[in-house]
Amino acid sequence: ILMRPGEANNRLAGVLLKEGIECWRWPAFRIELPGKEDCDLVQERLDNLDDVEMVILPSPASVAAAAHWVKAWPEHITLATVGEGTARVIRAAWGPKVKLIYPEGDASHSGSEALWPLVQAHGAPSRVLFLRGQTGREWLPEQFRRIGSDVVVLSTYIRVPLELTVPQLHRLEKAILGPSPLIYLTSTDAVDVLM
Repeated sequence: ILMRPGEANNRLAGVLLKEGIECWRWPAFRIELPGKEDCDLVQERLDNLDDVEMVILPSPASVAAAAHWVKAWPEHITLATVGEGTARVIRAAWGPKVKLIYPEGDASHSGSEALWPLVQAHGAPSRVLFLRGQTGREWLPEQFRRIGSDVVVLSTYIRVPLELTVPQLHRLEKAILGPSPLIYLTSTDAVDVLM
């Protein structure tokens, strides 16, 4: 049972199916823009970025949401993300010339902790805009606060949890009888949905 949201889930399913491994794509949640009132607040903040030096986009979902409002970033802004995969999504959304810092390498060399030394080498921004879902990546904004940056955390998308249909529940009940399925989780948010 693959519970990762997004295209990566489909790519993994394709690999497993080619190997003859049965898999079910049940993303733990789907990504949506927030309600109108929250969208208006996001639009207002993203319309005026003069006081922002750095924008953190920690996931492909945050990039997709930000791209809804931002067609091009002002030249004075540096974007930062936690890995190469999201960096590719950023370049696809805003082009190769956007200023961007991120840890290079595979998943074992990515994450907030891998980004942090690059941020420190770049220098402490006075104001950081952190674009994410309702929760997540709490460690990184705290690190910015510790070095004196003003941090604005903005929820630019919401995660709507998976709700299994009656046929999916029946399928799961049968599978649990044996052999039990393996569940592939990639975030604490997915664990919360499962529980």
